[in-house]
Amino acid sequence: MTKHLNTNILTLLAGTTIFFVVLFTVIGQAKWNDSNGVITGDVRGYYAYLPALFIHNDIQFKNPKVYNQNKSDEIWTSETEDGKLFIKYTCGMAILYSPFFAAGHLYAKNSHFKANGYSVPYKVALVFGSLFYLLISLVFVSKVIRLYFSDIVCSVSIIIIFLGSNLFHYQTGSMTYSHGFSFALISVFMYSSIMWLNKPRAGWSILVGSSIGLIALIRPIDIAFLLFLPLINVNSIESLRQRFILFWDSRWLVLLMVSFAFLMILPQLIYFKLISGNFFFYSYDKESFFFLNPRFIDSFFSYRNGWLVYSPLMIFSILGLFVNKNMLHLKLYTRFVFVLYSFVIVSWWCWWYVGFGNRAFINLYPLLSLSLGGFISWVVSQKKTISVFFKIFVLLGLALNIKQNSQFNTGAIHWDSMTKKAYWNSFGRDKPSQLFNTLLEKPVTSSALKGEDVFESIEIDVLKKEFFSYNSLLECDSTSKLFFNPDKGINRTGGLSFNKENEYLLQKLIVPEKKATHIYLSAWVSDPMEVHMVVDGNDLFPFYSATSEVSIKKNGWHKLHLNVLLPKEKENLRFYIWNKNKNNFHLDNLTIEHTKHNIKTSHSD
Repeated sequence: MTKHLNTNILTLLAGTTIFFVVLFTVIGQAKWNDSNGVITGDVRGYYAYLPALFIHNDIQFKNPKVYNQNKSDEIWTSETEDGKLFIKYTCGMAILYSPFFAAGHLYAKNSHFKANGYSVPYKVALVFGSLFYLLISLVFVSKVIRLYFSDIVCSVSIIIIFLGSNLFHYQTGSMTYSHGFSFALISVFMYSSIMWLNKPRAGWSILVGSSIGLIALIRPIDIAFLLFLPLINVNSIESLRQRFILFWDSRWLVLLMVSFAFLMILPQLIYFKLISGNFFFYSYDKESFFFLNPRFIDSFFSYRNGWLVYSPLMIFSILGLFVNKNMLHLKLYTRFVFVLYSFVIVSWWCWWYVGFGNRAFINLYPLLSLSLGGFISWVVSQKKTISVFFKIFVLLGLALNIKQNSQFNTGAIHWDSMTKKAYWNSFGRDKPSQLFNTLLEKPVTSSALKGEDVFESIEIDVLKKEFFSYNSLLECDSTSKLFFNPDKGINRTGGLSFNKENEYLLQKLIVPEKKATHIYLSAWVSDPMEVHMVVDGNDLFPFYSATSEVSIKKNGWHKLHLNVLLPKEKENLRFYIWNKNKNNFHLDNLTIEHTKHNIKTSHSD
């Protein structure tokens, strides 16, 4: 362990910046106003214990009618073989939520809000809870890093972890998911373990035991982090022997640790006994691991939530496992747990872990903060060129992470169906393109549960295609002849020219093919500024679809396109160009396609 330096000004500045970036992002998103914004997804299961127990006094769900009255208070339950409803998720998160739930409940009972566990006060209270655990995370992971590395190394490390990885999303957009809370607990466990090893005391024993008990209760496989206690700072057989001598000499304190860990887990054992008759019960039913078929490459690099695709800066934490020869006391443990933990999570049936950027890896971040610090420390000691490239890569990585987080929130990055084509179609966009959904590959859950990677994609059949090249007057109809220009097209062989006097242009009747599900239109324009492609109901029935979206840019030209989902009743439609700002522009190569979208099932190779 290197000498602990007294100055922490850079770490303090970095931590404060991180907290306020997260705070303002959370305030800006205001998820508590969204019925599906705070208590959502897996959180419905984590949280269900609290309203069931403290509001309805019905932890066994004997009266399920009080739940699921609308989407906002839907509770996810499973069913035992004898028909009993139960919560498949363990209760660790409910324990961490509970003080904030109590505050929200107290406020709701004394206000005009419903005291049902799901109104705005409860959601705001849970958001405060996530910010509270963010503070704990920042404080304790910084303390751990500073035990081994300088102030500047620590500050850069926490910036990369909190702002340059998918953790940022789970501190903001999905702040009530377990990962930010687990990060805090694992950081507390690591720091208190080091303090206990330095000077065994009852207080540290209680903190170590309580934190590891809660860590395992939230996510049972996180019990792997318990190895931190016997292995951290061990770099030889002799140092390992001395560690176990310390445990024996402090056996009563070790027993105190175990006792508090057991106390944390006891509520879950009681719940399992209540619903199944046994203290030990596998609540995930058909969900399982496939240890003979671990998906390492996919979990790390797949566009379907591959960890390093969506958190590329974390590659430095892996490189840190192999550089810096003076870190053997940290590397042995870190390498072992990283490989062991990764093997387990990539063997899970849902190896892509629905969400943003394979969220299962986030629980490794407190541990990887040490290898990340080791890599940054190595960079600092190298030539200036390496340091410059590192800084550039970090800045680009931070910008990419913030952008991708925003894209996830707008739907431009999908939670479980991304492909290479979908990723690059969305790259740089603020919102998903009109063709985005046609590029996705949705995993088939029933097959994934059997260890098979089967997915559904959209296959497009073109039933009819009309193409207007405008290369000559002979190719122009009566509405386009007036605008024909022999040398203003994309290939200088024709095209149409419009000026600011023309607002509604090229009106055409579209009679959809009988089996068509969509109409896809495209045209090349010289200036796309507020030029819209429009399809409407021709004043006969209410239908309207319009866009000024550009799909491709080429030699100064822009390809506008519009993908129209046809109404159930195949009425005749009208197409036209709307020159909203009445600009001068040229247009060429108008295409109208009648398409049918079919669901295709495929098996990955």
